Amino acid sequence: MDEAGSTRHLHDALGTLIDAGLIPRQPLAPLTHLLSGAMNEAALWLATSTDPVDLGDTSAALRHLLDSLRAPTEPRPRRGPARPATIRYPGSTPEPHGAQPPHE
Repeated sequence: MDEAGSTRHLHDALGTLIDAGLIPRQPLAPLTHLLSGAMNEAALWLATSTDPVDLGDTSAALRHLLDSLRAPTEPRPRRGPARPATIRYPGSTPEPHGAQPPHE
């Protein structure tokens, strides 16, 4: 794949992610070139690296970089009312959900 083709594919993929709301809306051309440049530089560096750990470290760094682009997500609403916590003491049996323990 040539440089123009890979840049076009990255541009299209980023555009799809932005349209889907997975990445915040932002100027697409600079984002494409920044990411492309970073990944190309990493590939050139890895091509000359002699340390086998560098590939895993680079992969982890790229994953972290790409994860940081994600749009913030809203907390999911709870489904139904919250259940009260069941407190269990040694030697006791838990009360069925909704049952009141006897008052002493």
